[in-house]
Amino acid sequence: MKRMKRLFTKQDKDTIFKLWKDGKGFSDIAKEFTSKPGTIFTVLRETGGIKPVDSKRAAQHLTMAEREEIRVGLSAKKSIREIARSLNRSPSTISREIKRNGGRRYYKAVNADHRAIRMAKRPRPCVLEVNLELQKLVSDKLELKWSPAQIAGWLKKHMASKKHMQISAETIYKTIYFRKRMALNHLLSKHLRRGHSLRQSKYHSRKGDRGTIKVVNGKSIHKRPKSVETRKTIGHWEGDLVSGSKNSHIATLVERKSRYTILLKLKGKDAESVKHALIEKFQSLPKSLRKSLTWDRGMELAQHAEISAMTSMPIYFCDPKSPWQRGTNENTNSLVRQYFPKKTCLSVHSQQTLDAVANELNERPRKTLKFKSPKQVLGRSVALTGWLYSYVFYKAMRDAGNQAQVAFAETGTLPYLVRKHGVNQIIVSGYATRLPTGVIPSALSKHAFEVLKQAYPSVEPIEDALSGALMNAGPVIHPPLIMMNAGPLEHFETWDIHNEGTQPSIRRVTTQLDAERMQVREALGYAAPHFPLADHYNKEGEGDEWMYGRGAHGKLTDSGDWREDINLKTHRYMLEDTRLGLSLLVSVGRWAGVPTPVAAGLLSIASAVAEQDLYANGRTFENLGLAGKSRAEIQALLQEG
Repeated sequence: MKRMKRLFTKQDKDTIFKLWKDGKGFSDIAKEFTSKPGTIFTVLRETGGIKPVDSKRAAQHLTMAEREEIRVGLSAKKSIREIARSLNRSPSTISREIKRNGGRRYYKAVNADHRAIRMAKRPRPCVLEVNLELQKLVSDKLELKWSPAQIAGWLKKHMASKKHMQISAETIYKTIYFRKRMALNHLLSKHLRRGHSLRQSKYHSRKGDRGTIKVVNGKSIHKRPKSVETRKTIGHWEGDLVSGSKNSHIATLVERKSRYTILLKLKGKDAESVKHALIEKFQSLPKSLRKSLTWDRGMELAQHAEISAMTSMPIYFCDPKSPWQRGTNENTNSLVRQYFPKKTCLSVHSQQTLDAVANELNERPRKTLKFKSPKQVLGRSVALTGWLYSYVFYKAMRDAGNQAQVAFAETGTLPYLVRKHGVNQIIVSGYATRLPTGVIPSALSKHAFEVLKQAYPSVEPIEDALSGALMNAGPVIHPPLIMMNAGPLEHFETWDIHNEGTQPSIRRVTTQLDAERMQVREALGYAAPHFPLADHYNKEGEGDEWMYGRGAHGKLTDSGDWREDINLKTHRYMLEDTRLGLSLLVSVGRWAGVPTPVAAGLLSIASAVAEQDLYANGRTFENLGLAGKSRAEIQALLQEG
């Protein structure tokens, strides 16, 4: 005998959704209805575990009683206006009601009411169904594992003027989960934080517990300075391990203020492997980013004293069974699990893969950061050479209430050209022989150069910090090289862009780009020398001496130290020299009234390759809060601070 399909009433379905929301599982709900868990799943699946909104008749809609009055009026051969007056309705409302339901001759109140109820239940077009541009953007961001809240917040922040490009996080969730909404493939749910096909209740229990061990001589988290809790300063980290099958592990490090994430490939979970990985990574970071590390009580950090000694960084340990004391890291681990699910082998992933994942996480806007990305927050807190970092650092000091007379210097290039070869070896390919350097505030230049020349005799004083930033050669050299060599970079295992890749056509682009840089400098009143990039490519004895001396390019390419693995979506040439360098040049050009078509074009192409708006996220006058200032105000700021 064929089994009859179980039918649920509306009241039954309401109860099922309530129990699901309360945290009950399929089996528990099935027992309530003497049914099967699969049947309960089928009920919930259609709307992704979200209870559909009950349709209600709006107050302004005609009722069954009013429709009966209309029928009686028509039978008595009353006019539409007479019927409207008796019901206190608009004549147009009565007229439309009659026309859509058979006219005067065939109007029936019951049929009209049933039709109205039926039409009210028809599905409304989803916003993502009618707006294909928004649909594609949302879909692309979901595939990058952005959460619906991150997508909605980013759109509100970066496309505030475009009302048609706004959407709520809840609408995105419903479009994914509701099977009847076809605008987004429901399989995109696998890219969500938990990857569930149904919305889970916050009351669902999570089984399992972790044991703890005793860390010898470990500093308790209760001895950690209170200033760490405020998240006002950069450089305080939380760390943990993420484990996979076959005894595979990776280390996760997250900076507390910026939520900047680092992933480290480990040879094993043993204390020795973890020690070497952490020491190598932290020693590569500036001292300003090495202030403290907080860990749980796992045995992998048994050699914490050596790690602390080698990195000059105190290490603190959480209380047993208190993961909330490292809440930032725990949240980050759940993000990492989107890329590396449980029960998968982590040893098959290279460090390059881990870096690419970390880069995606660091470029996601975060609600807790007011929809800025960790990279943006970290970039505003750490001083680097070029790209007007001197002003960023100076402003950060003043915003923190520090009124000390401190000078920040901006150089046109790095004092050294260095490449890393293996774990313990670096090669210095060249030294700057002429180092154009500007200072903010420029009023302190004399004292600043007295100090700087003790360490770097090659520094050459120039007007101010902005002049120094507009000497930066990286944005002129690197973006044309990496984008115009995109084909061989993605095809060949290794490709030397500085040697094989520096062809005449690329040189013509860098020459025009450099001409735009110098035109911007001249428009701002900066005098020569502008250190034209052409001098970098001159042979020994030709032209003027560039920053790295005469015949610099030939010496550098002959060294053989330039061959490196370049990922077009993650390499610094793409994400730094464009977002921080070209965006600055384009924005200053716009402010000064100087067109920069080559720089703007390269920036647009780079944005397409990197799949992000590098100008909107860039080091621009607009984002620095300088675009609205006059020339006199900018000059006063650069000189006096």
